[in-house]
Amino acid sequence: MYRFLLRPRWLVLHAVVLVLVPTFLCLARWQFDKHQMRRVDNALIQRNIAVPAVPLQLITQPDNAISREDTWRQVSATGRYDPDHQILVRNRTVAGKPGFLVLTPLVTDTGVAVVVNRGWIPPGPNALTPIAAPAPPTAEVQITGRIRPSEPQSDAGPRDDSDLPKGQVARIDIPRIATRLHYFLYGGYLELTDQQPEFRSGSPEESKAALVAMPPPGISAGPYLSYAGQWCLFAIATLAGWLVLVVRKVHSDNL
Repeated sequence: MYRFLLRPRWLVLHAVVLVLVPTFLCLARWQFDKHQMRRVDNALIQRNIAVPAVPLQLITQPDNAISREDTWRQVSATGRYDPDHQILVRNRTVAGKPGFLVLTPLVTDTGVAVVVNRGWIPPGPNALTPIAAPAPPTAEVQITGRIRPSEPQSDAGPRDDSDLPKGQVARIDIPRIATRLHYFLYGGYLELTDQQPEFRSGSPEESKAALVAMPPPGISAGPYLSYAGQWCLFAIATLAGWLVLVVRKVHSDNL
């Protein structure tokens, strides 16, 4: 009755099913693992942004990478901004709008600096040209910010910034930025959340270029769990389709 299953055409079908079903299940597992990783990341973010700020030196040291466990921690630092080495990071989106991040080194009282993301500005006449970024305060400031790791090459932009306009970079590569400076940099960079004393410019030109504060990290489960369910359904549908074909063939042979 079931000898037809050994015919070449059916053997090809069996092989296709044997390939597709494990593949779909592997893809489902991959998406489920990403869902679990997102849950862990969300818990880490919620925990780290909730704890009080600690001095920068307790989290990182010069040339040290930021550990995953410390990412998004609130840290504090005191120092003076170095506007001569301010740079812009292009192609960054805030509230759905593309623009530039304004990075300014803050030289702390230890003599070591930390790169501070002071905020976001929109583009100017075209997408490649930003409006003038407001200058940082000239007096000593006390800042608080969320610490982030240096961005690896895989995250954004080309490795070489030489084809970009002067003062612009494609990604926040702290070791690369450090090569342009005459002082050491702490590992990672800060997303500014508070600054004392606050700086407000009275000029109309700088008012138009007011920095937009970086929003807190988003907490979202993402689509991964639903994607995992879809791949499982594809696996079930493949098996079900194969079984239907077999049953129909058996039924037709018995007529």
